[in-house]
Amino acid sequence: RLLIDPETFPKKTPQDHFTLAFFRVSPDGKQLLYAFAASGSEETTIRVFDLATNKDLPDSIDRIEAEYALPCWLPDGKSFVYCRRRKLPADAPETEGYKFTQALRHTLGTDPDGDPILFGSQASTSPKLGEMDFPAVIVTQESEWVVGQVKHGDETDITLYATKLAALGTPDVAWTKVCDRTDLVTDFTVHGDDVYLLTASNAPRFKIVRTSLAAPNFKSAATVVEPSEQVVDSLAAAEDALY
Repeated sequence: RLLIDPETFPKKTPQDHFTLAFFRVSPDGKQLLYAFAASGSEETTIRVFDLATNKDLPDSIDRIEAEYALPCWLPDGKSFVYCRRRKLPADAPETEGYKFTQALRHTLGTDPDGDPILFGSQASTSPKLGEMDFPAVIVTQESEWVVGQVKHGDETDITLYATKLAALGTPDVAWTKVCDRTDLVTDFTVHGDDVYLLTASNAPRFKIVRTSLAAPNFKSAATVVEPSEQVVDSLAAAEDALY
């Protein structure tokens, strides 16, 4: 069953073309969040496809920053978190659009320009971030925790924070630091109350360590995959194992 075909998108000129960037299925399987870019650009737009009606919902969000983290559906299946670049004046340099990116929450059927900021330099409850930091909120189904990820420009090392899913977007939200740039973490995955970190700290070919999201402590994190002659490249958690 064909769902999304970029060849059917309206074109301003015959030379225009569209590329699908990614898609994310809602937890209840009723909607398909997808993104596309026009004519080879990095100007990504999000749409939401309804599987029951076989049509797009009215929701449309432009200026999407998905290079470092994809949007995540929240468990309710009615909202998702995403990263968005700021809107610039017409005479502003294009490079200014990469500064002060924010992580927001969108509820289906609402105006995206009113979406609340959850994590970023403009969120009063967020840790302090630099102008070239790229924040993202990562939601893992079957976990009561969410992770605030900070990508520092083009650097590979990331900073991570954690908070309870139930507190996300509330005035009482408290972000606890999981790891800092000096911990040389480049990737992570969440399973329940634990986070597994891919790190080069004292491991030039990388290793994987585990710590609790309730009380994260990188220094005392348990080593799950020891460093060896092989390079550990990536990781993912499933119900039965760590891959």
